[in-house]
Amino acid sequence: MPAVIRCKACGAPLEFAPGEKVCICKYCQSPNTLVIPDNVEISNKANELRNRCEFDRAIRYYEDLIEQDPRDAEGYFGLTLCKYGIEYVQDPYSGKRIPTCRRLQMIPMAQDEDYKKAIRYADDEVRQVYEEECVKIDKILARARILAANGEKFDVFISYKESEEDGSRTEASVIAQDLYERLTSQGYRVFFSRKTLEDMAGLEYEPVIYSALHSAKVLLLLGTKPEQFRAVWVKNEWSRYLARMNGEPDCRLIPLYKDMSPEELPDEVKNFQAIDMNHIGFEQDITDAVGRLVRKRKASGDGEAISLENIRRMGYTEAEKGDFSKAKQLFDQALLHAPKDWESYLGKVLCTAEKHTVEELLNCVPPVDFRSNGDYKMAKRFAPEQQRKEMEQWDRQMSVRLEHYGKQLCDEGEKWLSAGEFSEAVGSFKKALKYTPDSYRAKKGCYLGRHQYRSLEDMAKTEELPGENKDFQQAMEVASPDERKELEQVITRIKENIRQHQNRDIAVSWRKVLVLPAAFTLGYVIYCIIPIPSQWLITTLLDAVSDSSGSSNPMVLLITIVAILAHVAVFWGLPLWIVWKSSPTIYEKGTKIRIFDGSWKEARKKRINLPGSGFRMLIHIFVSIAMLAVCYLNAVSALEKIFG
Repeated sequence: MPAVIRCKACGAPLEFAPGEKVCICKYCQSPNTLVIPDNVEISNKANELRNRCEFDRAIRYYEDLIEQDPRDAEGYFGLTLCKYGIEYVQDPYSGKRIPTCRRLQMIPMAQDEDYKKAIRYADDEVRQVYEEECVKIDKILARARILAANGEKFDVFISYKESEEDGSRTEASVIAQDLYERLTSQGYRVFFSRKTLEDMAGLEYEPVIYSALHSAKVLLLLGTKPEQFRAVWVKNEWSRYLARMNGEPDCRLIPLYKDMSPEELPDEVKNFQAIDMNHIGFEQDITDAVGRLVRKRKASGDGEAISLENIRRMGYTEAEKGDFSKAKQLFDQALLHAPKDWESYLGKVLCTAEKHTVEELLNCVPPVDFRSNGDYKMAKRFAPEQQRKEMEQWDRQMSVRLEHYGKQLCDEGEKWLSAGEFSEAVGSFKKALKYTPDSYRAKKGCYLGRHQYRSLEDMAKTEELPGENKDFQQAMEVASPDERKELEQVITRIKENIRQHQNRDIAVSWRKVLVLPAAFTLGYVIYCIIPIPSQWLITTLLDAVSDSSGSSNPMVLLITIVAILAHVAVFWGLPLWIVWKSSPTIYEKGTKIRIFDGSWKEARKKRINLPGSGFRMLIHIFVSIAMLAVCYLNAVSALEKIFG
């Protein structure tokens, strides 16, 4: 029984009408797109995990879908939803499922690379669903980013599991509240969800959590059972904080455990210095650690007093020094304060390309096409008019550089072709396509190199048509009228080669068929001349042996056997050999079937009949039967004359 496709928002079974690619869930009114039948179970599992906010696990399933089919639009869209932590929650008023963000990102979803791939590989109907969903999500993200940028900044983030399965409060929650009160009484700004999110609506949680995770210098991770550390929301918090720590090594994550072994901590946090809450005075150890870390931050001037301009300047300084990870963190920090700061977006472009300055980015070899970068688009969007004009000039400059570099690679590829180095040639042409995707020379070169042709002239001398070859078809699509005419002339020459070869095969086949009656006629004439002396010789030998020794002489039997075998060879062996050798050719050259070849079934499908082969075979069969019948009658008659 085939697996049932389930709604990506509520998990209810869907019923797609024949031929439909989009289905509206009758339970939550959410639009859903058709999933490849072989991927239904994986897709359902991924959506289930995502709706349980187990985004990291869900990502692995979506990546499996993409690995099975790199053009699976549904896989890329699901991956994008996980990156932004999209959970569909039920609207209490309408009953519909609406998207909610659990992992705020500073880049709009429409500019995410995986989302762009989903749009690229989806057909028109599915693409419309994705785009409508993206518009709704980006509106939510825009509001969340504003709240995050203007939200309160924290020194400490306390991560813990609030409730047991039966709804009762966990021991970790009680300990966390004690720590919260102790730290706040000492003047620290502490994020403790039970208190910090107390008066907020659910949709406002994520901006505050995002701001806290990206501003807190210390994350205290509490748990009294191993499963508490792996709870969905707890893991969501500490995994995001770990990602931040990769770029900000001054941040600290401190695991706090009780009534369990530190070996039972998740592998990702097991190597951090943990504190056993069973020990007397652990609260003092925590406050001392927080005090050292937070004071260090304030002393280093990394607090709120630093202006946006200074943060941005520090980012560019780090980029010039080559510390792109730290520079990116500074630019992200600047964007938290000013989400429309175009210079910070431009700085992130430098970090992505790992270039120290804009000048280096514009003039690097090989060129880096930054125009599709989401941060660059945001920089261009928020830049002042004069700067936007300069960036448009950068775009034109980049187009020229990409085209020039693509031509250089094509020149290199054609040199490799001329030298017969086909693998190197294909490599050069494939590189050229990265910079000039619509290059006729590159697409044509890929085809020639993969088929080991040095030029179109070499290709025109063959008898192999390109057919539905992807490289050749793409070259035809992007070719100019003159270039298309050149390719069509090559195809015409190949067809002429095939026609001439076919005509030669037909002529050979007719000659083979005509050999049969000619050979038969010649053999019959010879037979009519030879039988008299041959029959006389055999008869004389038999008479001589019989007269001398009687009919019981073994020589009589031997001569009789030899006579019979000789006549069988003459009247049956020779005609059968002629029948076999003069059998007409049925299939074109190169399409023979070898029974013992493992691919003979495939070869059989590819056989091409030689024109007129059926008619020649009928003539061959008719003449063969007539010849064999005459030979049989003559053989019997000859033996009767000898032994009669």
